[in-house]
Amino acid sequence: MSLTPSEQRALSTDLGPGPHVSYLVRRETHSSRAIAATVMAVLAIVILVYLAIEGILAMAGQRALLARPTAIWHSIATLPKQMMALAIVIGVVLVLIGLVFLAKALLPGTLGRHAIRDQRAAYIVDDSVVAAAISRAVREEANLADGQVTTSVSRGSVAITAKPTSGLGLDQASLDAFASERVASYQLDPAPRTSLRVASEGQVAK
Repeated sequence: MSLTPSEQRALSTDLGPGPHVSYLVRRETHSSRAIAATVMAVLAIVILVYLAIEGILAMAGQRALLARPTAIWHSIATLPKQMMALAIVIGVVLVLIGLVFLAKALLPGTLGRHAIRDQRAAYIVDDSVVAAAISRAVREEANLADGQVTTSVSRGSVAITAKPTSGLGLDQASLDAFASERVASYQLDPAPRTSLRVASEGQVAK
């Protein structure tokens, strides 16, 4: 079946980028921080409400709900040296926990996925699928058996380990170049760095 000239021009016309592609890619490749942000917000609200209540009670001349913040600070300041060191350690641990929660709430989390560069649509692939495809390609290129090539894929790198057959060597440079070219052909976003290592111990041929 042949196409008319007008149909050929319509197919070859650049339709431009698809709507919301970048948003969809980010949504599918980054984990939600809603839980961490909610926990941080609840903790901040509880602390602020407590301080406000204690301040109102202090101005009204009433008993403290739990303890006056100034009294707590005075008690810490008058602790013995041994207890003061323990209080400092506890304070440092609490600060570190708070920083971890803050980082989780603000920094973007990543999932084990990559996007395939395309302006028309959002294509998402799991890193495990990419790893399996790379392992198979390298294994076939080097004429190796199942299990002799393992691949680990992270957001910024692809690490490949090839285990040669006992008595036979592998050309690491050529395999590395082949693997880098194959990974580049996938057009992953973000583009990972590719490295291939040949294991020092071989495997008996099956």
